[in-house]
Amino acid sequence: MAISVVRGAPQKVRSGQGVLRDLSQELLDNHFSKINLITGLKSWEVAKPYLNLPFEPNIQRYAGDCTLEEVDRLTELCSSSKGSIIIGVGGGKVLDLSKAVSVKLGIPVVLIPTIISNCSPWAPLSVFYRDHQYTHFEVFEVSSWSVYLDTDLLIQTPTPYFIQGIGDTLAKWYECDCLYRQLDEPNLLTTIGHQSARQCFDQLIKYSEEALTAVQTGKVNHAFRHVYETIIGVAGMVGGFGDRVGRIAGAHSIHNGLTALDGTHNILHGAKVAYGILVQLALEGQIGEIDRLLPFYQKLGLPTNLKDLDVEPNILNMQVIAKRAVHRSESIHFMREETYKADEVVKAIQTVESIAYV
Repeated sequence: MAISVVRGAPQKVRSGQGVLRDLSQELLDNHFSKINLITGLKSWEVAKPYLNLPFEPNIQRYAGDCTLEEVDRLTELCSSSKGSIIIGVGGGKVLDLSKAVSVKLGIPVVLIPTIISNCSPWAPLSVFYRDHQYTHFEVFEVSSWSVYLDTDLLIQTPTPYFIQGIGDTLAKWYECDCLYRQLDEPNLLTTIGHQSARQCFDQLIKYSEEALTAVQTGKVNHAFRHVYETIIGVAGMVGGFGDRVGRIAGAHSIHNGLTALDGTHNILHGAKVAYGILVQLALEGQIGEIDRLLPFYQKLGLPTNLKDLDVEPNILNMQVIAKRAVHRSESIHFMREETYKADEVVKAIQTVESIAYV
């Protein structure tokens, strides 16, 4: 039986309306005296009214992407200020940077997501890019010290980010299930990861449309609470308990292939992953599952074809995507013993395109 490593959750998670009111007292109770706060311009503008910090933070603006160079730059700036804690305020890239900087400095990190788009607030890892292209992810030995999921803030998530967050999280089921089915004797902890992935699917299919209405109207409802806790928390548990089985497979490799096309750099991560789900299913021969998903995609506005991603569906673009998707380091190869070839991926893309236009 394979050994699994469990990194199930942050040390503490506060979830609900107005929980950020507890942050100041938590910092005082734990004797933190200097704060390094990593954020972006828009993120800070949205979050600042909800943060009543006990003392003025040393604010560092991120440069727009999560790169190794940006981690080094922010680490140096935060180190020089001699802060005793990192607070990350923003979307996934800001939070990934904050986690990486805190690990390098060996100090705790508080994560405050300002949008609902992925499981970055929960997962003990950071995803890195170079020139807008995915390079790798790094799993850390320590979990985040504290996470605040405040619905007063999260309900302000822009609709496109919320929709792509649903797409990204939907992939948890299809990627995890593909890998889990390969196990002869899965242990119980890995099974918890697999069951969490199934919960991601079930909760999103049931509640996404109603939750989207909540975001569009700015009024928190029961469905919204289900969906944001699924995207951030339950999705984080998939990899936290499933370890390698709960991370990524074919859908994310297709995302990475899409990043090789310059025209996709403005397309949100989860939208590309959502399209990747369809291609992964085509690779597995699960055409019926594609047919089942398409109405859900169409209702939410998730991409069902390359044109939805501002990509012309010509053979050259498909070959560029496929070549990057089957790089020897890619997770698509976890799906079976034999490595995938680029022409197989091209055929799968063509299959998805033909179904989408029926």
